[in-house]
Amino acid sequence: MGIISSQETSLDFFAKFASTDHLITFVRNMKASFYQQVEEMRSTALAKRQSSGFGVLPETWFATITSMLDVMTRMENLLAEQLKEKSASLADIPGCPLHSACSLRPLQA
Repeated sequence: MGIISSQETSLDFFAKFASTDHLITFVRNMKASFYQQVEEMRSTALAKRQSSGFGVLPETWFATITSMLDVMTRMENLLAEQLKEKSASLADIPGCPLHSACSLRPLQA
């Protein structure tokens, strides 16, 4: 249960600070069929946690959660790329704290 709580906290944090475009993209991604399947499997596993087994075949769980993680990884990569682009553009503005020798730009060889 701790991992589910941590995941929910992370998603709440994202929702609080994400741009509208990022939230729309996230919500669209989470409407995929695998998301509902993951939620159903989690509910089944939690309901059966005191008895033997989790009520979910491991192959089904791993295939479904992998689909969800792939989408979340693509979202994470999109956010990281946009952050790099934004920090690079801010580093070019005189007076901006990023406009210094220790900016977020890659070191020149």
